Amino acid sequence: AAPSYKVTYFNGRGLAEQIRLILTYKKQKFQDERIEKEQWAELKPKTETGMLPTLTIDGGKPLTESSAIARYLARQFGLLGKNDEDYYQIEKFVAMVGDLKTALMKAFWAPEAEKEKAMKDLIENKGPQLLNILKAWRGDKKFLNGDSVTLADFMFFPITDYLEKIDGLWSQFPEFQKYRENFIKVSPEIENWIKNR
Repeated sequence: AAPSYKVTYFNGRGLAEQIRLILTYKKQKFQDERIEKEQWAELKPKTETGMLPTLTIDGGKPLTESSAIARYLARQFGLLGKNDEDYYQIEKFVAMVGDLKTALMKAFWAPEAEKEKAMKDLIENKGPQLLNILKAWRGDKKFLNGDSVTLADFMFFPITDYLEKIDGLWSQFPEFQKYRENFIKVSPEIENWIKNR
């Protein structure tokens, strides 16, 4: 029988979206458990790390750490490339996406007094610097590492949800706007998930 999956996270996309997207793409049914703030106080001490998301498989011990869960699923579902060279390229993209995410969060969560300066730096310096590296590595490929999606895409796509809200930055990269369209259309399941989330 197919394994049963339960993704537990707050009621938002955040760190769980990459996990939900991988499961959706691989046509794995999962329980999408959304925790409200008031439930969290009670649940938090019962989690291994005091953090979400977690992934529970067949009612076993919940897996923790969003990136580790995504890699675990990617390995299970063959999303880490065909060979070691592929795997290296994918991990290289994942690392750069991580840097981009850090830069985004730094600007988004900057103290009010520094926010304007932080966003300006993101739009004019840090954002273009990192996105240009990703653009150069991607070349004219349909997805980040080729014609099929890999772990790197499942890590990057949720970041584009935030990027497209930053006008001055996102408008500089029409090729990533096209990339978003490619990802959304990668399967009917993904298209449906994104339309209805």
